[in-house]
Amino acid sequence: MDKPTVEQVAWVFEKLCEHAKEGGSYRSLIYDRMGFNGKAYAPWEKAGRELHEAWRELIIVIGKSLKIDKLCDWLIKHNL
Repeated sequence: MDKPTVEQVAWVFEKLCEHAKEGGSYRSLIYDRMGFNGKAYAPWEKAGRELHEAWRELIIVIGKSLKIDKLCDWLIKHNL
């Protein structure tokens, strides 16, 4: 697999930020928010679910001291 572009990675972080702000299940993240179909579930299962859970934990920890909008805006601005 080729390395994703900066724009592709930024898109993923944008979707994760939206998901963190608005909430939802892992399935809603990949199907509704990211627009993938059922075939995407298996390849995303391990890494995607782990990322989703880690991201949610990070938001909970940081959210106690910062507003989520500021964190998400910063991540998107810096393509992180």
